[in-house]
Amino acid sequence: MVIEELAKENPSFTEKLISVDEKQYRSSSHRTRHYVHNDRDQLYEANRKDLAEKFSRKVAGVWLGTNLNSQTMLQVIKEACEAAEIEYGPLSSLKW
Repeated sequence: MVIEELAKENPSFTEKLISVDEKQYRSSSHRTRHYVHNDRDQLYEANRKDLAEKFSRKVAGVWLGTNLNSQTMLQVIKEACEAAEIEYGPLSSLKW
């Protein structure tokens, strides 16, 4: 829902999200896949189209990997915040 809501607010959000995800993917030696991509077959390792077909969902015009643990889901949300240029943090830090 985070990706869908942010995409409603800014039409270029998904392109920025893919760019942020690409940057994070390339900068981490431990990361083995993309979390968000415009090509479903690029979500998982090159020869794992079976995983992409089984564990992906189209959200706001982009493909999202769905086989994610809670820590990875938080990483995706952080990437979404970066792409939307909003600060990630606990709800208690919000100023009303």
